[in-house]
Amino acid sequence: MSTTEKLGTLLGNYVTSIKGILAAAVVDQDGLIISSKMNENITQEDAVGAITAALGMAAERLKNEFKIIGHFGAQIQTEQGVFIFTNAGKNQTLTTLTTEDGEPDEIIPYAYMAAEKLAQLLDLRKEVVLTLPSLDDFEEQKFTYKIMVLGDGGVGKTSLINQFIEKTFMVDYKSTIGVNIMTKNYTVMENLTIKFSIFDIAGQKYFRKVRKQYYRGSQAIIYVYDVTNRETLEGVKKWKEDVEETLKGQELKSLLIGNKIDLVNQRQVDMMEGKEFAEQMGLPYIETSAKDGTNVDKAFGRIATKLAVDSMIK
Repeated sequence: MSTTEKLGTLLGNYVTSIKGILAAAVVDQDGLIISSKMNENITQEDAVGAITAALGMAAERLKNEFKIIGHFGAQIQTEQGVFIFTNAGKNQTLTTLTTEDGEPDEIIPYAYMAAEKLAQLLDLRKEVVLTLPSLDDFEEQKFTYKIMVLGDGGVGKTSLINQFIEKTFMVDYKSTIGVNIMTKNYTVMENLTIKFSIFDIAGQKYFRKVRKQYYRGSQAIIYVYDVTNRETLEGVKKWKEDVEETLKGQELKSLLIGNKIDLVNQRQVDMMEGKEFAEQMGLPYIETSAKDGTNVDKAFGRIATKLAVDSMIK
């Protein structure tokens, strides 16, 4: 079976076996639709035409905004349904169009599964199973992962973690002295739970010699910078180099967070600059406010979903 045929088969299985999907396509960074499939239950000519046109518009948007929406579960609401964009390799994005009543939160775990298989097919030329397992067929599972939250002192790492775990924000919180370890059970789906062990590492220079000891055994890294302090963005480079030097060759899921977006008038790094920096570093990107909770659950949820899905398809 050729790669083209495998792509078609995989997309077909994805569209037909997952509830709430109208169509799906693999689109490259130039807006070229490499492969696409539509739900086989759609037979009316006008509906087919509308969906085809919608996929075309999504492909054109990807061409213009690949660096912005071509990563990590971005969603766009349209008249036809919700488009879900999931990175599927170096230069490809899996574009999924939901039905009007489709639930993106239920589809995204499968989108990650399909995207991982697509990346292996297109970038690594690996043989993959072209079907997708149903999460409903699994007994309740609980995965445990160690996550490091890293960044310069004062960027809001501890506040992010507290907001995620306890839904609180302390105005007068003092910086972490060394390392603080917190746990959280996070439900990805009804029968799939993630247990996070979150290591909050002090960002101050005095702790530099010690912190590397905590890196080992991590499955994911969340890098945090403060959008009101440009120096902390540059600091991410040093943190990433530190991790890569310590955990050479280890596969890690990573995410870059630009925090404190509630401080609009103090902002030094705008969203576009943050995204471009993340692209250069090879990191998915999201902006948050630990103070009001904006995107905090979403950020940790993305890491949780990616970790769980990768574990299930290996």
